[in-house]
Amino acid sequence: MKIFNKITDYCVAFLAASALFGCQQDELVKPSALMCESSLTFEAVEAEPQVLKIFSDADWDVDATVDWIDFTPSSGSQTMEITISVDDNYMEDSKTVNRPREGEIIIKNRTGYSINCLIRQKGDNYVGVKEMTVAQVKGLDDDAYAKIPDVQVMAVADGGFVASDGQTAIYVTSSAKASVGSKVFVAGQKKTLYGMAAFAAGEVTVLSEGKVDYPSPVDLATNLDPANASDVVYVSTLAGILGTSLYYEPALPVTVSVLTPLPGGDIDLEKVNMHNIAVNAYFVGIEEGDVKLILTNVEDKGINDVLDAYFYDDFSWMKPLIDASGVKVGDSITENNASAAAPNLRSTGALTPLLDELLARGYEDLNQGAQVIYPQRYYWKFGRTSKPTENNNGGMTLPEIEFKGDELVNAYIEFDWAAHMTGSGNIDNVQIVVEVPEGAGLFENGTNVSDPFFTTQEKGHIEWQHAKALLKGASKNSRITIRPYNFASVTPDQQRWHLDNIKVKDSGIPYSDPVYANVTVSEEVLTFEGTPAGPASFTVKSDNDWTITKGIDAEWFSVDVLQGAANEDVTVTVTCQPSTSVNLRHGIAVIASADTRKNIHIVQSAAGGQLDPLISVKTDKNVNSLLGEGDGFAVTVQSNIDYTVETSAEWLSEIVEPATKALVESRLHSFTCAPNTTGAARSGYVRFRNADEGVEAVVMVTQENFEPRVDISVPFTCAVNGAGCTVNYNVDANIPFEIATDAPWITLPAASATAGVYSVPVVFAANPDAALRSAEITITNTAYGYSKKITVNQFAAGVVFFDDFEWLDAWAVAGDGKGKSAGRTVEEDNVDAYAPQLPTPKVDGVSALQALEYNGYEFTRWNKGEITTGECIYLQQNYLKVGKTGYHAAIKLPSMSACTQPAALTFDWCPMRQGKSSGYKIDPVNLLVVVENGSESTTFTVPTHGWENGHVLEWIHASVDLSSVSLTEKTRITIRQTDEENNAGTANRWFIDNIKVMAL
Repeated sequence: MKIFNKITDYCVAFLAASALFGCQQDELVKPSALMCESSLTFEAVEAEPQVLKIFSDADWDVDATVDWIDFTPSSGSQTMEITISVDDNYMEDSKTVNRPREGEIIIKNRTGYSINCLIRQKGDNYVGVKEMTVAQVKGLDDDAYAKIPDVQVMAVADGGFVASDGQTAIYVTSSAKASVGSKVFVAGQKKTLYGMAAFAAGEVTVLSEGKVDYPSPVDLATNLDPANASDVVYVSTLAGILGTSLYYEPALPVTVSVLTPLPGGDIDLEKVNMHNIAVNAYFVGIEEGDVKLILTNVEDKGINDVLDAYFYDDFSWMKPLIDASGVKVGDSITENNASAAAPNLRSTGALTPLLDELLARGYEDLNQGAQVIYPQRYYWKFGRTSKPTENNNGGMTLPEIEFKGDELVNAYIEFDWAAHMTGSGNIDNVQIVVEVPEGAGLFENGTNVSDPFFTTQEKGHIEWQHAKALLKGASKNSRITIRPYNFASVTPDQQRWHLDNIKVKDSGIPYSDPVYANVTVSEEVLTFEGTPAGPASFTVKSDNDWTITKGIDAEWFSVDVLQGAANEDVTVTVTCQPSTSVNLRHGIAVIASADTRKNIHIVQSAAGGQLDPLISVKTDKNVNSLLGEGDGFAVTVQSNIDYTVETSAEWLSEIVEPATKALVESRLHSFTCAPNTTGAARSGYVRFRNADEGVEAVVMVTQENFEPRVDISVPFTCAVNGAGCTVNYNVDANIPFEIATDAPWITLPAASATAGVYSVPVVFAANPDAALRSAEITITNTAYGYSKKITVNQFAAGVVFFDDFEWLDAWAVAGDGKGKSAGRTVEEDNVDAYAPQLPTPKVDGVSALQALEYNGYEFTRWNKGEITTGECIYLQQNYLKVGKTGYHAAIKLPSMSACTQPAALTFDWCPMRQGKSSGYKIDPVNLLVVVENGSESTTFTVPTHGWENGHVLEWIHASVDLSSVSLTEKTRITIRQTDEENNAGTANRWFIDNIKVMAL
């Protein structure tokens, strides 16, 4: 790849020269085209020859600067390959491998122009290297090789260890894992690290294991003078810890951090995060005012009330996973480098353990399908340039946070973020918000999305910005998301950004039910040139009185109104002074109304400067899944240039054709979508564009397919009271429809109905027959070609309710979903017959439990009177098995139609029997029937079976006279076990089938 890049560079340079001197071609000297790889590396012994390709437009010759390099051929023309070989790298007087060596191949053309290829040959770096004490190594020049025999490992960190020869200690960087106490031999190079002498080990050999005797530590906070810190020192300190940083009160003149402990080692910082700790450690240097420590032991001193947070992550846990992957990652922020390495987390196979750890910690990638999350050192980068049909914006949802359980609290959410920049230094046009997509909590603007955070980064500078938002009324069910403001909008603007140091902590503000005001403003951002053309204004209206205050560093602008009354439109004029700064200025005017806070951002370009052309959009809803039957949405556009509006399709139209955009205004555009009857989802876009400036913003719109539907709530059994009744069916329709039936015993309320959600009463006459009868109700819409038939069953004469569970046959046959069907324990007298536990695998997308619950059944299990979670209902073919060892269970029947006559409940049941080892013991099950009418309930005892242990399993027919209670539409009947405690720890299993309620 390097070769082809060089060819491209040559062509570009040649064309540029031709354009510059096109009128003086007689003076033009043709440049030399001569290129090859810049270097080759060979093994020390028995190295395989390598091919070097030379690119040229003329003849050339080859030479070498040393005699151990051979080549053939020695000359050539145009583009050719030569073969390079090297002699074994032995010392002259023996077969001992010599030190690494270098030489050069020189390629020269006939005009005298030449290029070099560096030839490296590996060897033994330590040939002739002396063994030294640690003190002697510290006196070497950087990169000098040395050997240190018999030093002891005193402390370990991820990436290195402290070694001592009994007199002096040194920090050794090494990929080898060393154990504390080990005696080791190390060979490597002297380096300077953290401002002090260090040693980069190329070889580490463990000689023996041992126990460390540490010296007496000095107190870090009082005895360590950073100005004189030149040696590795054993120290002790008491501090708070947040991530890998130590915090002191009062503060030290330097910051203090610990090098990441060895993964899986004895020191686990996550267990003491945000606590006070007492530590012993080795001081190994200072880097940019930050003291570096390697811990030897940690003692937990309890929670630090200042540092204590509900959640904190500085992402230092990424380091060992990235190091182990071998994948290079850069640091865009520290390096101020837009091109710093940022490998894709989801498409780089070696980073799979890092992705797994991120997800295991509870983070959620907001746009995982687009693969727009990238690790850096050590934080995250999100997003890449979006396309008209592709949303590449990225963000993340934090892990679940306990807060204070069900208690509502006010919490601060803090984090560091930075907008990315282009290769030319332009800062990406991205604003960041915090959102609570699930659970309780609103921000100071009264919504679940915070006001956006704007960057103050200047062109050419990537810098961390600190963000802080107050979330009111958070609880354990609150999820927190950090994302771009225009996350759902597809825009050619880059929405790339970086995230680090997330902290969620108690605000110290006691929670009380907030009073949120409805604050509306005409503008959220006012922009001024370096020399303002004049003042700008915005209007404010709230349903509560309000005030305006300015944020910090806001003396350069003024507002003419400081307060306003409720329900009044008030115009606020902002006057901006001419800028004397070489940087962009950003200030905030805060509107406070009741407990709501809304920020107005004031932005001014640098002195003499102008703002870059900008078009920004915000939608009022998710436009990636608009309803197929027709939908609408609005887009707020903010811009400092004129723009036009374009839609991509006829089905996507603007309600009001807008005028051309004026400067420094925002405008609301409303759009409608025609019903989508194409048979598939469709996509389009709205584009806000200034062609002259080449600036645009695009909102992608995806509309679901419109499928005409009329949904009517009909249970699986589809049976109604045989004595006659009125049933209210719930309708959810997106089209008008006609409804009819040929059955004279069904009376429909109307022949047609409108689209909507409502209830329809259908009257059923009494069934005079002794058998169930059926009829069809037909629903049609001719315009859409829609037709649907519903089969309605009515119980036989006098039957109020009946269920033989034959409709569960599909689930019984499916069984475990792997070919094992449900068994028939009672009929086969087989206690080992298969009985899959509900919910069971789904049939046509529905489990047996879902089907039973849809039909109106309710199930309860308990132990010694205490209701517990979980199911203890099992499926047979085709009936139910109820209960299990240690638990009692109940079945509540569906709601039924009213019965004005005395009625009886009948059903078939059977207790379960245990196996041979228990003497074929019959489960001690006794049943009750409970009839509930509102707050009143009546209990009936079901006669016992009187079986002896070992009795064959067979159905018992039970009958309960219900004539003493009334059966209304609100009556609920439960069949359940008794509450006898002596049965609580035993098997409590029974079967039930053929449940019937019938008028006497």
